[in-house]
Amino acid sequence: MPESAVLCTECGYNRKTRQRVMVPTAASGAIGASAAVAVPAAAIPSAMAGYAATVRRHGGADNEVEPPAWKELLVPSILVAIGVALQVFNATYGSDGFISLGLALPFLGLKLVINLLFAFAGVAIIVKYMEVALGSVGPAIIKLVAVALVPEGVATLVGTFVGSDSAWVRMMVSSMLFMPIGWFLFAWLFDLDFLEALYFEVIVWLLQQWVGIFILHAIFSGGMGAGSMTGIRGGGGSQAVSTEDGQAREVLKFNRVTDAKPWVIEGPNRMVQRLGHDKTVALVSGLLEAGAKEVKVLPGTAEYKGQAVAMVVLLPRDAASRKKVFDFHNDWTDENGGEDKTDEGQKYLVLKWGMF
Repeated sequence: MPESAVLCTECGYNRKTRQRVMVPTAASGAIGASAAVAVPAAAIPSAMAGYAATVRRHGGADNEVEPPAWKELLVPSILVAIGVALQVFNATYGSDGFISLGLALPFLGLKLVINLLFAFAGVAIIVKYMEVALGSVGPAIIKLVAVALVPEGVATLVGTFVGSDSAWVRMMVSSMLFMPIGWFLFAWLFDLDFLEALYFEVIVWLLQQWVGIFILHAIFSGGMGAGSMTGIRGGGGSQAVSTEDGQAREVLKFNRVTDAKPWVIEGPNRMVQRLGHDKTVALVSGLLEAGAKEVKVLPGTAEYKGQAVAMVVLLPRDAASRKKVFDFHNDWTDENGGEDKTDEGQKYLVLKWGMF
């Protein structure tokens, strides 16, 4: 039958539903030269049923077979599991080790919900306007979940390691990988042609990577990455995991992060931007003497010539020591400029100057 046809008038095969319906033969007199095809009403699917089935398969009706179960259910299910694992890993991994899943869960959960919602919304738009069907509801949902999770998960993972010392490299690598992986999964899982898969992936990419990220940043007040969360309660008591903790984990992912004290005393050109060497030494020494467990700096790249662009302070646990650190910090910023910090139970203090 013609490539554009949906129903074969000879054998009753429906390209959309991939099922055969009863079609009386010419010998029975039901089909004449000018007669319409007589198909029992009960055997005719609804007008919308065709769009609930898998998209066309090339090669003619006789060659069209049900896709193997491993491609319809097994592989998509495995991909979903891989996608979830990647999302969890990306949300909890940092250069200082892994944070607990409990701390990452609020941000991770909301991110997954937003990504899935926008992926399904993007697919619905393309299905409506291009009249492309994606198959049986159950397998199609599993496949869409896989496509929503795996490309972003793989792209972020590779970007994290390849661009471990550069946020720009990390972002570019992730962006370049996201769309090709998504296009491949759409094309292979749903048997789409090049342009159909491209349309699906472009819409999903725009919604997830632009609208979705904008919403997440708005909710978490400029959060940066997996740890950007506020007001989480877990474990044995109340613990505020603030935007500052998320920013700290992002800084600590860079391989060039180092201990502040030995770094700053190596030479007079070692300083945090705008502070100068002497003030940087005083700040680092004062924080450590006040009770900070660690003080790390993120040295800039070559063009910064010995200047650090961010400082991360690991806070002590006991209340008295924490108060000393906060008091010292706030007294220091009152004298030298900067924002006062409030103890909200966070793990880190982050002092940033410039871009990193």
